[in-house]
Amino acid sequence: MILLKAVTAYIAVQQLMEREMDYESAHALVVLKGRLKEHAEFFMAEEQKLAQEYGAKNEDGRVTIDEHGRFRMRDEAAGTEYNRKRRELAAVNVEDIEPVTVHRIDRISPAQIEALEGVVVFA
Repeated sequence: MILLKAVTAYIAVQQLMEREMDYESAHALVVLKGRLKEHAEFFMAEEQKLAQEYGAKNEDGRVTIDEHGRFRMRDEAAGTEYNRKRRELAAVNVEDIEPVTVHRIDRISPAQIEALEGVVVFA
């Protein structure tokens, strides 16, 4: 499994945890979230380091954030290098996560199904 897959699965699990469901499914999602958490935290920390390295900074030395909540690049070359390194980070291989079984959820988005493919078996 690649790191970005673990991160997207983690986000999908977090979204699903807001729904009420049977105990077995809820417990399975909590277990899965725990398995994915270190990968998501690692990715976010490394992504933050890249933003610090390649992002434009204000007079206080903080990365500049635009009106859409995205950070701005220092320049075009920094943006190119950031994107290259972020793709490398996203493609890092991590151990496969043992899938958990969850009872079918009445309402789930296609994006969540795709993100959970390989880590959740819907029964």
